[in-house]
Amino acid sequence: MSFAVHGSSAADFESVELSGGRPGLGFYQLKFATKFRFWPRNGEQALTMDVEGGEVLAKHPTGSTWFLVGRLHRESGIPRSTAGEGRPVLGWDLALDLPPAGLEAIERVRGGGDLDLQVTVIGRTRKANGESEDGRDTKQLRVNQSEWATLLAQIGYRETLLLEVAVLDSEKHPDLAEAVERLREAREEFQRGQYRKTVEACRHVLEALGHELGDGTGNTANLRAMIDRSSELPKDERLLIMRRSAFVMACLAAHSKDQVSIRTTWDRHDALGLLTVTAGMVHWIAGSRQAGHTK
Repeated sequence: MSFAVHGSSAADFESVELSGGRPGLGFYQLKFATKFRFWPRNGEQALTMDVEGGEVLAKHPTGSTWFLVGRLHRESGIPRSTAGEGRPVLGWDLALDLPPAGLEAIERVRGGGDLDLQVTVIGRTRKANGESEDGRDTKQLRVNQSEWATLLAQIGYRETLLLEVAVLDSEKHPDLAEAVERLREAREEFQRGQYRKTVEACRHVLEALGHELGDGTGNTANLRAMIDRSSELPKDERLLIMRRSAFVMACLAAHSKDQVSIRTTWDRHDALGLLTVTAGMVHWIAGSRQAGHTK
């Protein structure tokens, strides 16, 4: 499909390539270089084309479902075509801003291999006499594994461990309802900057998991004995060790009369670390149960 004015072809979306990227403050920016070929007719005055933006979709090369990645915005100025003979090729640089969770979602789709992208550009072609028309066109490109790896290094992806641990729906996981609700509380406390309360809430999550796993009375009891014979334990019992160990750490924020607890301060890194471990365990157990691997 080409860009047109009153049914007359004015420009074709000729090509697009993923040209690079850079890290931002709390986001990553991917850059796309686009090229358009203009088709001015003999004696026609100069055409102008404004690219307003667009969108990017992604899928695995063997998949059939395209996923919306985000919206494109223009990064450079607006070029103009020239009238008369010749078919000028002009380009725009477009950018896509991605939060860390968005890049992590792309990585899940890619699965360590190549990546298919579908780029749609939205713009307007305009004649010198004021006639204009909106249009859109789409191109697909495949980014191979090595090209994508180079891009990830360029934007600093390998320097940060990206994690997306969503809060589960308690209605979909009624057996873990208490743990899920407590986890939601922990997340809210973290977002408010209440780091000690975040750790306290994690303690309640881990306690609820203990009851659900049949380990409610074994918060710290026999932990040393379990560790000593851990080489003999299957995965499910090693998960109990993880839960008990995390519970021991979280209890440090809850004992208001304990001198060690009183002297202990909790910063963002502490809270984030324990919240990540706790949320990961809730997801682990929920996922295992859906797959029929645990109780």
